[in-house]
Amino acid sequence: MPRPLTLRFTNPNTGQVHQIKADVVEKLKAEGPEAKETFRHDVNDDKVDLYVDDTGRSRYSTDRHMFHLQIDKSQLSPEEAEALAAAMQSASPNAIELKRDTRFNAVTVRSDLQIEKKDVLGKVFQATRNLGSGAQPLYLNEAGVFSIDGQAPASLADTQQALFRAAESADALPDGTDIFTHSNASLLTKRQVIDQLEAFQTDLAQSGLDRREQAQARASAATLLTDMVASLGNTGAEGQLKKDAFGQLQSLVSHETVGGLKESMIFNLLRIQTGLGPIESMQVDVLRNQIAPATPPYDKWFKDGKTEVNMSLAAGHGEGFYEGITEFLTKRGFKVTEEGGGESWFSSGKPRILTLKKEGPNGEERTFNIHMRNFDGDSFKEINDKKFDIIGYMGHSNLGGNTRNSVENAPSATGEDKLIFLGLCSGKDNVDRVRKAFPEAQLMTTFNSSYFRKKPIPGGGSQFYEGEDAKALTELVNGIMGEQDWSEINANVRDKALGFAHDKTRGNYITPLNARMNARFRDADSDGKADLHDKHFNLDVATVRSEPSGSFEADPIVDAPDTPLNGDIPHLAAGFANTIDLYNPTFRNFHKKGRVLADGYFHGTASDPVVQFETSKVDGETAYLMKVNSAYRHLGEEALRALTMVEYNRHLVNTEPSYPIKDPVKRELLGLITGGASLVYDSGWRDDAVFSAMVKHYNLPEGLKWEHLSQLIEDEKHDYTGSERMADKWLGKMDADTKAELKAKLGPAVG
Repeated sequence: MPRPLTLRFTNPNTGQVHQIKADVVEKLKAEGPEAKETFRHDVNDDKVDLYVDDTGRSRYSTDRHMFHLQIDKSQLSPEEAEALAAAMQSASPNAIELKRDTRFNAVTVRSDLQIEKKDVLGKVFQATRNLGSGAQPLYLNEAGVFSIDGQAPASLADTQQALFRAAESADALPDGTDIFTHSNASLLTKRQVIDQLEAFQTDLAQSGLDRREQAQARASAATLLTDMVASLGNTGAEGQLKKDAFGQLQSLVSHETVGGLKESMIFNLLRIQTGLGPIESMQVDVLRNQIAPATPPYDKWFKDGKTEVNMSLAAGHGEGFYEGITEFLTKRGFKVTEEGGGESWFSSGKPRILTLKKEGPNGEERTFNIHMRNFDGDSFKEINDKKFDIIGYMGHSNLGGNTRNSVENAPSATGEDKLIFLGLCSGKDNVDRVRKAFPEAQLMTTFNSSYFRKKPIPGGGSQFYEGEDAKALTELVNGIMGEQDWSEINANVRDKALGFAHDKTRGNYITPLNARMNARFRDADSDGKADLHDKHFNLDVATVRSEPSGSFEADPIVDAPDTPLNGDIPHLAAGFANTIDLYNPTFRNFHKKGRVLADGYFHGTASDPVVQFETSKVDGETAYLMKVNSAYRHLGEEALRALTMVEYNRHLVNTEPSYPIKDPVKRELLGLITGGASLVYDSGWRDDAVFSAMVKHYNLPEGLKWEHLSQLIEDEKHDYTGSERMADKWLGKMDADTKAELKAKLGPAVG
């Protein structure tokens, strides 16, 4: 027969204390920090089931026990039933106590409350306020159950759908806000959310769902657990609950087999690390190495006594890079050991080999060989060649086009055990493209412009002779030969390779160690939202078919789907906006240097902008969040990039007090010039058609001709991404009627 115990509980609403008898059905020893429940309930037995944690300790034992208690509904008066339900929902850990000998004290309730309240105590779901949107409602009740319709989920599939929507809602909250604080969840509700998630994962493993569905469910659970950890303090009852949530999340991470999802889980732990306790913070530091390795892959490169490192380096065209890099390196200890085909494009494809011999960390001689060839849209030509440890490029970026073309021309490879070095301007804007192409490679590239110097050469012309990328490569080589970690390599590059134009605190090179910096420019799940503020990893995104952009016709989505749209093109458009933002002289007084962050889609109509920006705070810094109107999801990359620049300029005009151009006509022309620069430097060939469609979309005068703007951009040597001076030049090419129409539409100068 079960042994009766006395339960004492307080109605937190009235302060009235009650005592009733409860039967002990089962007592379990908790082996770890989180008890594994084997309890089961029967909603038709007229019993109220409570799972309570004995937090007391005997001086002779440190064992922790869980009790399954049952209360006969027939012995509860209406007042007692109401008080018990209220006590279960209370945030106080002392709301329910066991009256036993002094070895035992307060207990924490663990209950299948969402079922007991409805079927035993006669309570309904009692959903709290709608946490979602009108089109996608979401409810969290006091028992820790998420629902999309205000009713308790009836199946595992219903629970999975509710958790997915909850994770998406959490992801949509402003940076630094978690869904549990947002919903004013009590401590007990949080406790029960954790229990629900644990039970859900147990059921999920036995569900028979396919692997991707199970992985998506784990992703949703991880998002909610991360928000749970962020919502809790580190002391008292909150601290214990936080440890439980962290333990469950850590278990998810350790068992995760989907690479991108695991990286997302770890990064989101890094995002909240400052709020963790010391032990949990150290555990996150251990996990960090999986997404931000502390060193290049030395364990592979120098395996079994290997002492030679080989690098494939493509030298860019123009500026005499091929011979200039050779001279630079030979002055720093390298020797030409094989001459190769030379700089002429008509020479053989045989590379020039430059060799450096240097003492390793253990006194052994090590060799570093650079196999240099002329670039031909093929930086990654040898990414799948086991001979090479490092794949590199040094030269002009062509506003990101050289890397883009190289990825498109590259052989299929994962990049396993490879390091990629891209020495060019603003390499950050292709970080996502390169990492998606070669997910197992480490990457080192630039954040902003990279400067170099030229010298005159006999016969006329000029040639590269030194530059920041060449100096950075030298420090990288020295670091590799001495097996330095990325922290030391970073410091040496910052101190010895950078010119006066760069911030010496941040530096100008992104390495694998810079997890947060990389996350600004990654969109690992292709949902159109930068990883830096993407809390929910999506295993599946809805396919978006882009079309030739001869016109911009809206196709609004009537019923907003739960599945996010593919956001590869919006993410690319945001990356290019960062490039233009960097080079445009008009933006220099206030641009945030890489702070344009893709933020997915919004479900708008034909009357809404194609792209909308919001100035916000992300990771503690000002950011411009960019959302694309899903009604224009079919626009191709060339059109969306150009439109993004027009809308970005308009956002700056409307929000930046220091925007320098006061004439509204010139302001609008500047936006069109930045969009035109995108068309000139993208890989599309429909520039005239796209520009004409853009002019029509904004209801601007037909006299704005692509032939005038494109020639203006191509002739410009400095301000080719737009400036007030270029706007004046363009006005000089316009006829009087077009100027008059612009002035009539946009108004007179302001300020």
